[in-house]
Amino acid sequence: TDREAARIELRARLRLPSDAFLVGGCGTMEWRKGADWWAQLAAQITDERIHFVWLGGQKNAFSRQVEFDLKKLNLEKRVHFLPPTAHTAPFFAALDAFALTSREDPFPLVALEAAAQLVPVLCFDRAGGASELVGENAGFVAPYGDVAAMARALETWRREETLRLSLGETAARKARAMGEVSVGAPRIVALLERTASQFARGAQPPSRRGV
Repeated sequence: TDREAARIELRARLRLPSDAFLVGGCGTMEWRKGADWWAQLAAQITDERIHFVWLGGQKNAFSRQVEFDLKKLNLEKRVHFLPPTAHTAPFFAALDAFALTSREDPFPLVALEAAAQLVPVLCFDRAGGASELVGENAGFVAPYGDVAAMARALETWRREETLRLSLGETAARKARAMGEVSVGAPRIVALLERTASQFARGAQPPSRRGV
């Protein structure tokens, strides 16, 4: 994906300045995905150059609640929604940061997709597997539900481009390592072999903690 072309195209599509700082979100508009927290995150940001764009924002009862809050908070000009698409790479390539505000997401592929495009990821701890990808050097892991901490990280990245780019490069390396079959397949095979062996002995299967 041509990242620069993707950046120009998405900003033009949203009628934003070419230097607008874009924070992405992605998925169904629902409680589990934390779409309401994503809106609250936008409300924490005072820098009007920072815009938020959510991919896959289908209309439903929950999305209408989120839109209601956005109107009350006067954020309609800085929060944007795009319909689902089968071709997501250009969207992720156009972002400056990806905010995963899920309350519960075992291992969200959208975090890997964003990281693969050199985009640093924000997520919550105790909300699923994304924190394993992000760690301390591929984005920012906020305390569960702490959108204010996420907002501070975003404002720092907006000011310190070198830091943001470094986090994105690390995120891409980690995404490649975690996403490669040569890395994941042996771990899955080893888990299956341990499980089969323990079942054969009548023991309980191993927990996922050791994966």
